[in-house]
Amino acid sequence: MSDHVRYLGVLGPPSADAADGVQAACERLQDEGLLGEVSPGAAPGHGRAAAIAPGPRVLQAAPELSGLTRNGVELYPSPFMNVGALMSEGLTCPRCGLAVGPDHDRRGEIVDLLGSAADAERFDDGAALCPACEGASGVNDWVRGEAFILASCGLALWNWPRLPQIDAALCAALADAIPGRPLRWGAWRI
Repeated sequence: MSDHVRYLGVLGPPSADAADGVQAACERLQDEGLLGEVSPGAAPGHGRAAAIAPGPRVLQAAPELSGLTRNGVELYPSPFMNVGALMSEGLTCPRCGLAVGPDHDRRGEIVDLLGSAADAERFDDGAALCPACEGASGVNDWVRGEAFILASCGLALWNWPRLPQIDAALCAALADAIPGRPLRWGAWRI
């Protein structure tokens, strides 16, 4: 089985209280038994995100996680990119409707454009210029459905299955800690 990661991202530009909000959400989720203690091996961490083990309620709902090395949550207190959204089949220019599938002759150019804007943490509405119509848009506007490319902060859940009640609790904790900001799920199979 290959690893996969599910992201819960806070959209929009970073706020001054993002790091405190992510930490507050983590503490709440620990109090609720959804997250455990810091566990560096539970998630890659990539040098900038704390790795937290799954809590007892999650392990009860998804016992298969206890047998996995990567089964934790990364806390992202600063902007991060969901590479899975760039690799998906669903990229569309929000201005002209150019649909960019896996075999589109300009796919590489458009993925580079969006990836570069996300890497530069461009949250503005002019971050991406469509090479076909030259219309300006935000990076996340290119994603079909509910995924995202760029988030200001959030969580990464390594190998967690979809668990509706637990997913709702994760959303509530993050939304309460960083109010007034839209949340969006994303995923990537590695």
